[in-house]
Parts: sequence; structure tokens; C-alpha cells
Amino acid sequence: MAQDDLSDEVASMGIVLASATNTLVKGFIFAVIAGWKESIKLILFLTAAVVPGILAGLYLIL
Repeated sequence: MAQDDLSDEVASMGIVLASATNTLVKGFIFAVIAGWKESIKLILFLTAAVVPGILAGLYLIL
């Protein structure tokens, strides 16, 4: 679709959002299984890893 109807920016942002969502959901699944107290540090690290990617994607679109 990116070659015909969908712009490159929209396709790129879709990929960034999908990978960010995947990473955060895996962190929350781990938190549910391992317990919230033990996994707060992991969730913070995953969030810190995802935020720059989302910001970079937004910068490229705008």
C-alpha cells in the first residue's frame, strides 16, 4: 500500500507505533506474571526505550 495509496510517512509511523505497542504490551504481560513490584524498573526501561522512537516518528511526519 505504501507504493500506491499510503504515504511513506503514514506507513513509517504505523510501523513505529506497532513496534512500540508490542514492546509495552510485552512489558505489561511480564508485570502481570511476575508481579507489579518486581517489574516497575522493567516497565520504566521499556518506556524509556519506546519514547524516543515515537518522538522521532512524530518529528519525521511533522
